Amino acid sequence: MSENVEILLQARDIKPTAMRILILKNMLDFSRAFSLADLEAALATVDKSTIFRTITLFHEKQLIQILGLQQPMQMQHE
Repeated sequence: MSENVEILLQARDIKPTAMRILILKNMLDFSRAFSLADLEAALATVDKSTIFRTITLFHEKQLIQILGLQQPMQMQHE
């Protein structure tokens, strides 16, 4: 699965770092739209600012969509 995740990242011109791979793998494990809090809970050992910066990058590179700008933030992978 790591190779598939790396391909997804590279296809959007995102350097596949270990943290980005970990975060994207966890995002892909959700079978529905999820909130930032859901992702933070799944990645309890990862700094919240790192998660936020990473999902911001994923959104900017159109790897994910952010649904609504109200709390809680909801995301889904494309």
